[in-house]
Amino acid sequence: MQYAIAMLSHILCLVGVASRSGASGHVELLWSPEPQLYETPGLVGRQKSLFKPGGAVHVLTGACKGDPGVQSRPDAVWVVDYYSDGCPHCWYFAPVFQQLAQSYDGSPAVHFGACNCAEESNRDACFTAQAYSYPTVVAYNLSAAGQLSGASGAVSEQIACANDEGPLSARDLSEWLTNRSASLAPPWPQVLSGGADFQGDSSGTGVVAINGPPGPPGWPETYALEDDRFAESRLGLVEFLSDGYSGVEKYSAALRVVTFVARVFPVDGSYFSRLVRTVEEQGAVPAAKFRRELESWKNLFGRRHSVFCKVQTCSMWQLLHVVTASVAGVATTGCPLYSQQSEYQPSMVGVGNASVAEAMAFIRDVVDNFLTCSDCRKHFLAAYDTCLYGRCDVLAAPDEKSKARAMVLWLWRTHNAVSMRVLATHPSHEGSSAVDRRWPAYRDCPGCWRPEIVVGTVAGHEPDTELLVRDLDAAFDLDHTFGFLMGNYVGKENLAWEDIRPEGMQKFLLRPAALRPRGYMPEAETDSLRRVVLALVLAVAALLTVLAAWGPLRRRFSHSTPAVLSDSLIQMHPYQGME
Repeated sequence: MQYAIAMLSHILCLVGVASRSGASGHVELLWSPEPQLYETPGLVGRQKSLFKPGGAVHVLTGACKGDPGVQSRPDAVWVVDYYSDGCPHCWYFAPVFQQLAQSYDGSPAVHFGACNCAEESNRDACFTAQAYSYPTVVAYNLSAAGQLSGASGAVSEQIACANDEGPLSARDLSEWLTNRSASLAPPWPQVLSGGADFQGDSSGTGVVAINGPPGPPGWPETYALEDDRFAESRLGLVEFLSDGYSGVEKYSAALRVVTFVARVFPVDGSYFSRLVRTVEEQGAVPAAKFRRELESWKNLFGRRHSVFCKVQTCSMWQLLHVVTASVAGVATTGCPLYSQQSEYQPSMVGVGNASVAEAMAFIRDVVDNFLTCSDCRKHFLAAYDTCLYGRCDVLAAPDEKSKARAMVLWLWRTHNAVSMRVLATHPSHEGSSAVDRRWPAYRDCPGCWRPEIVVGTVAGHEPDTELLVRDLDAAFDLDHTFGFLMGNYVGKENLAWEDIRPEGMQKFLLRPAALRPRGYMPEAETDSLRRVVLALVLAVAALLTVLAAWGPLRRRFSHSTPAVLSDSLIQMHPYQGME
């Protein structure tokens, strides 16, 4: 009865998902963290912007070279937001900055601008402004405001966007300017709102219970092929390095990162090895030259643009997941992935030869040195260093297989925790349905969800301020989830699944024989093959016995009369002459 109820609940859930699908068959999301992007003319073609052209915030291009106030209006203060359109915290800061600019609308004393540092044509301007993490806000030409209070005397100064208590509001930023000079007070202070902008309320509106039944999915419906995952991951590496390589001081970290990825990436090992040699040969070079070499390497591939990721952070997460799954695949099966074996060349840097400890060190290294979203980096490193989401359990596991499994699940929990924190602090509109950001969504992997959670026999509760392992694991069958992650990020055809069965994964990995990886043979089919071989051996032995007896039988026939011989042949070949 319980299984029947679970099945009915599964069907109803799928029907509910289908009812929210459009004509294209894709689920219509009730909520998405992604902002609206505008297009505006840039130095080269058109560029994306978080700010609407012609508004209170001027959309700047690389022509500003980091100091628009001095170049265009030296008699006014300029406040510039340097951001990346792929940085979530930049998304949430943009409305705050827009509100700040509106409070100064029409003021001749203060102007506001924004520069998207994710655009290649703007990056030199961002580096000139020393905007190495985002968002970075700089006030230029402060001397134009006259006598300054408490200032260092510099003509420009960075403005903090957040403090230990969280992000600053537009009112907080206005007070910073007013404290520098009374002439910088906003002419329209009534536009400003108190408190931190866009913070979710404490009631958890729009957030499903952490161990409750599946809700409307907060993820787009994407069924990507493994090659698409690999292409996105490769672009994630390019994004990390392009954004985060700010100068020669990043050379050593860049070489470590590309070398590790070349050792473990599931495909294209020779191309990644080529990138390693390029980085080694060019040495510590300025950021512009490094980006040009990186762009040349990216152009070696047919897919140079995102396949299904809309923002940079998606591609970066893809890289981390693919790397951990690749290392786990080798650790779990005891041999390189099939794709790594088939592509191996002696000139390659490696072929899956990396430990779980090295993979964990790589993740921290790449985030610490190359993630330019400052708040994202701070939160990730804090969680890593304080052992949140089971991080310290990874290397404490008894063997490499157990460590590999723990690593894949730890990164999955971390990603889910980040997604749910974003939803909790930036909830869906009041009155709309609660959104489920737990992944994989029930739609994508029904077997990953525990039946009692789907049925709703467990009392759900809203997530606490800080999610724990038990909260993040509550709704999921970890064996199924681990199998789904491995299949999703490295591809089932690249793994020797028979070696993973002791880990409780075989129930997830049953699939049609035509789709199994090379060399895969379940025990049932192995037994059948043994029986066939034995039958063939017995048949050959019987044939040899007949041939050995043929000589005496032939001599017997040669001494028989023709009539007797004819009768004997008819008896031996009963269907002869019946055509």
